[in-house]
This record gives sequence, C-alpha cells and structure tokens, in this order.
Amino acid sequence: MAPPCSSYHQPSPLPRLTKGAQPGPSKGGHSFAPSPAHTTHWTPTSLSPSPPQPPLTVPVVPRRLIFADSPSPGAVVPSPTGTSQPDSPAPRVAIQPVLPPRQPIAHRTRSRAPAPSLALVAGARPFQELVTYNIPTAKSTRCLPAPLGFAGLCEAFALSPTDINHFANLCSSLENIDCLDTSALSVLDPATGDFLEHRQLRRDPRYKSVWDTSYANELGRLCQGIGSGTTPTKQRVAGTNTFFLIDYKDIPLHKRKEICHTMVVCEVRPEKDDPDRTRITIGGNRICYPGDVGTNTASLELVKLLLNSVLSRKGARFSTIDLKNFYLDTPMPEPEYVCIKLADIPDEFISEYNLSGRDRDGWIHFEIRQGCYGLPQAGILANDLLRSRLVTEGFYEAASTPGLWRHKWRPLQFCLIVDDFGVEYVGMEHFDFLLNLLKKFHGVQFNMAGDKLAGISIQWDYPGKRCRLSMPVYIENLLLKFKHPHPPKPRRSPYACLPISYGAKAQLTPESDTSPLLDDKRKHRIQEIVGSLLYYARAVDNKLLVALSAIAARQSKATIVTEQAVHLILDYVATYPNDGIVYRASDMILCAHADAGFLNESQSRSRAGAHIYLSENDAFPRFNGAVLSIAQIIKFVMASAAESELAALFITAREMIPHRQTLIDMGWPQPKSPIQTDNSTASGVVNNTIVPRRSKMMDMRFWWLRCRASQDQFRYYWDAGSKNWADYHTKHHPESYHEAHRTTHAGIWDWIGT
Repeated sequence: MAPPCSSYHQPSPLPRLTKGAQPGPSKGGHSFAPSPAHTTHWTPTSLSPSPPQPPLTVPVVPRRLIFADSPSPGAVVPSPTGTSQPDSPAPRVAIQPVLPPRQPIAHRTRSRAPAPSLALVAGARPFQELVTYNIPTAKSTRCLPAPLGFAGLCEAFALSPTDINHFANLCSSLENIDCLDTSALSVLDPATGDFLEHRQLRRDPRYKSVWDTSYANELGRLCQGIGSGTTPTKQRVAGTNTFFLIDYKDIPLHKRKEICHTMVVCEVRPEKDDPDRTRITIGGNRICYPGDVGTNTASLELVKLLLNSVLSRKGARFSTIDLKNFYLDTPMPEPEYVCIKLADIPDEFISEYNLSGRDRDGWIHFEIRQGCYGLPQAGILANDLLRSRLVTEGFYEAASTPGLWRHKWRPLQFCLIVDDFGVEYVGMEHFDFLLNLLKKFHGVQFNMAGDKLAGISIQWDYPGKRCRLSMPVYIENLLLKFKHPHPPKPRRSPYACLPISYGAKAQLTPESDTSPLLDDKRKHRIQEIVGSLLYYARAVDNKLLVALSAIAARQSKATIVTEQAVHLILDYVATYPNDGIVYRASDMILCAHADAGFLNESQSRSRAGAHIYLSENDAFPRFNGAVLSIAQIIKFVMASAAESELAALFITAREMIPHRQTLIDMGWPQPKSPIQTDNSTASGVVNNTIVPRRSKMMDMRFWWLRCRASQDQFRYYWDAGSKNWADYHTKHHPESYHEAHRTTHAGIWDWIGT
C-alpha cells in the first residue's frame, strides 16, 4: 500500500504520469503554511484501476505524524479525532498461479534482537514525525486483495502468462507513481512506462505544444526574453542576456574550433510556477580554458557535521537558501560560442527573433557572454564573485575545510554546495542579515524549515534534540527508472552471504565467478544502478555499503552472477525503501568503532569497516548515527587477523583527521578521539602494552597510530566484538543479523542507543 499523499488534487492537463509534491515553505516570507497553488497531485489518465473494494482484513496503517515544534512545510496531518486518510491505490487482483497476491511486508519476529517498537502505530508515544515512516506490520494483519478490473482486462485482451506478468509489473509501477519525488521527475509515458527525452516529447503530438512552449521559454530566458506577460519587461519570460545571436562569420577564427553544442533536459517540477521545465546545458568538452576550473564545495560529511552542530548548540536552528540563476548572473571575461540546430528551435522563438535566413548549414549560432550550465569555467567564476561579496561583509571560508563559511562575530555558519546554503544560526536577525545580503545580487528562494538539502530530507525534532535523515521516495524513483518489479516476498539481506562461523578467526572466501560475461548494455545498466545506490547509501543507508563495494569491485567485468547480485540489492531496497539515519545532540566529540574481516574477500583480501560518529568524551561513548561509514576492501593481503585489525584502525584514524579539523573550525574543540577495536592484540600494540614482531607494512601503520596518539589526537581502547558497531560493515551478514541490527542502523525513531 502506497503511503498517503497530500489531500490537494489538481488534474494534469497532459496524459502523462508524474508525482504529487508536498507543499513547500513560502518563498517570499517566513510562513510555514502550505500553499494549495504549489501542491499538485498528478494522476494518470489511462490504465486507471477500478474503484477499490473493501479488503477482508483492515491492515495496520502507519500514521503520518508531525513534530509539534518543528516548522512544517505543508505536511498533511491527520486530526486527533480520526479524520480519514487520503485514499490509497487499491491492490491489483491475484491471478493464480501466475500472479501471487501482494502482501504487506511482515516483521521478522525470530530475530535475535527484540523487534522495533510499534508504539507509533499504536499511538502510545506523543512525539510526531514530519513525513511518513513505514513500520513493518505483523503477519497477522495481512489482507487478501479483492478482485478488481485487472483480471477482466487480461481476459478481454487474451494475454499470455508472460504478457500478464509484464502488464502486472507496469501496473505496479503506476501504483507507485503517487509516491514519486517531484523535485526532479522526468516525463513518463503512461502507455509504455518509459521516460521521454526532449526530442521524443516534441515529436509526440500529445506533448508537442506544451514542451515547445517550455523550450521557447528557456531560450528566451537565456536570450532577451520572449512573449508578452506581466514581468517588469512586459514579457512572458524575462531574459538574462546570457545568449546573443551572432552570425558565423562574426565568430573569431581562434574560437571556431571551440563552438559547443547543447543538451536539453526536460523534467516535471509541480512545485515550481512553471511545472513543465526545460533546461539547456552546454557541452563544454571543446573549450580550452587556460585558468583553474576547480571550485570548493561542501562534502556530504560536512553537511552531516553541521546538522549535528545544530542539534548540539543551544538555541541553534537550521534553514536553507537557494540562489536563482547563479551561473547566469556571472559575467565572463571572454565569450564562448554555441550552435543550436534550427529545426529544433520552436516556431515562436524563430518568429520573434527573426531567425529565418540567419542559419549556416541549418545551425543558429549564439555568443555566450555570461556563465551557463556546462561551461567548465562557469562554476569557479560564479564562486569567486560570490566569495568577493561575502568577504566584504565579514564572512570567511575555513582554511582547512572547503565549503564551510563562518562570520567573524555573528553566531552564523553555513555550508555551500554550488548555490545551495545550509545555514546554522542562533537568532533570527543573523539569518536575515545573510538573506538580505544575498538578495542584493541574486534571486533567492529560502526554506525556513530546513527540511531538505542536497537531495536529503531532514526531519527536525528540536525539543527532543534529534533529527532524521532520509530520502523517502528515492528508491521508488530508482525502481521505476530501471523497471525493476517489487519482489514477491520481502528481501531481508542486501547480499547473498556465505555461512559465517561466529567466533572463528577466519571465514570462508567466495568461490571464483565463472559465469558468462555480460554485454556492454547490461554492464552499463549495472554501473548506473551501483552509482545511483552509492549516493543513497553514503547519504542515508549505510547498510548497503558492503554489498555495493563487493559489486563495484566486479562491475568492470560483470557477469551473470554480478547481475543477480544487483537484483538482490534492488529487492532489498524495495523491501525497505524508507530507511535513514537518526542523529541526537551530543558533546560533538568525534568517536569511532573500527573492525576488520580477515580473509573474507576474494583473492585472500580482508575488509576494513568503521562507524564514525559524534558522542561524549566517555570511557565508552554512547551510540549516535554515523557521520561516515567505511566498508573498504584492504588492497594488500594481510598476514594475520591482528594485522588486518591494525589496518582497519589505520584507515579509520586517517579518515577522522580532516573531520577533527572541521569540528575545530566549526567551534567544537576536540580532545583525544576514542577509537574502539575488538582485537586485543591490535589494542595492545598501539597502546604499547605488547611488543610484537612486525612486518614492514604493519610497522608503518603501527608507528603512524602511535605518533598520532602521542599528539593527543586519538585514544585506542578495547571492547567486546558484540559491542562493535563497525562489525556491520566488515562482511556479508545473514538475514537474521540484519534484522537484529535494524534498530541501530535503519534510523528507527523511537530508539536511542545507550
């Protein structure tokens, strides 16, 4: 059952499928009230299911809850009196034996750890969540689907069993459209289930008129405007004077070899004023720019450290700012040139700019006088201009932490990701100071709730001093993009593991893969899936890192077995699409657990794992969500378990050094960072209680760790392996292990580690 969406409804003028968006915060003020104008629930106009039938058993439905003190950008909250939830899509009919009935995911009760509390479902706890979190229901709550129109369609068209399966998968994808993220959704053709590109949209008579207008608007925005309307220039779309028409003969000779082409991207953004959005990107591969094109930007770890700082600093709040036309408002010292095929330009733009007869061999040429997306120098030119404006007002960038900006005396700091600001501030007047400064030079959109940054949704519980990071519908988008059906039964582990002998000094290594190699198309698909899941895993779901690491190590020579492993991990994320990370307030002391799996990878290699987090300076620091999780195959063959554990300590400590400096730059002094290991030999070696006979490689790591400890940077200590949270990232675990550790690694709200 799809989670309930917004109650606002507006039919789509086009026969395509997109997703409804939650209403965002006000763009022009500090109001958090939802705006019906920006809330759109798009629905398909074909393949509509029959009216839903009442199920035989009413399942337990996760409640949509809201933090009382948290500024909510338009979440739909059920009233305490029990008002009805929005209607959910009805389940499709089961046609035995081809189509098994769809059943809700059941919670494993045979796990070695107690099951996560269902207090949210039962209403036992008063705290509330910002977005829906799907808690698994018990097996006893399964409901049998009632017959719908699906079976009648199959009989009417005399579909074969294979066609029925394909049709069922398509219907399953269409049911999930209501949960898709509309922040950047490509255009979906409901007839085929495929995403359509720009040329396909403009060739299709169903979409041609709308996307011709959208493309004309984008060209007008880059040039001197287009149409008539209510803008200050009396145009439908005002221009930015980035592009200027030019004849080929007027282009300098030394620039003619660097003339670029364009790539056009179409996407649906219902929360925007113009939902059907076209953007032009320049292919800058031909440009030879003599200067530096590297730009400082905030890392994902810096974003997480900043969120922890907000929770831990008294009176701090978090908001986001987005600059409009950041690149387009930046002048360039020397113009570049681009050509666009005349046949691809909409008739409205051709007529208004009088392009007939100005083409050369069917191409229209433009001179680029300001920064534009895709130009290699656009990023650094825009960043340098923004930097000069910030520095004059008392801001400075941390010397050792790229992307971290602070004010000289105001309690204000922010991370900068291109044109997105994640701002921590104490006092509204300081945030207004930064906001008014940016408004002098740019169009600005800001979100006082601070509930989304870098594609990550953030749920704030300021009274409880915690927050939850998640990407609620990223997985649904991914499954639809790669046309992967939901598994017929829940998948509890992201990777097929070998039997593990707990307590053994060595584990069995997998056998060599002798299955046939994949062709280039299927191999490229695997690489796309791994790349898409890697950001998701690093951002909110570190449980996938070990599986992704194992697949990525083989993706250049992918085989049938590699493809099966990719399907397994897709089944797993389809089973748990809403996992995340929970952070709590702490003393902002950087801590870590380090562990290693000895000889448990191919070619007799070992794996290092780490759980790096923020906690208190205690003998045994309390649990907190991971700022950085490491699941890395050690390049060299380790001679012993102690050597592999020492290598894991080395890798962990090396990764912690820049984050220690970042915390110091943010105003959080760091004592010795505690690092836990579960190997007594490794602990004795680095603490100088054991004098071993070491190999040369082990000797280097040994002296490095001791050197850093003597500089008061780290404190190494031992604790039992059952209490080492890095063990999760050192090997492929069975399903029971994953279920037992969901409370700590899946971002369960009503559990805070002790």
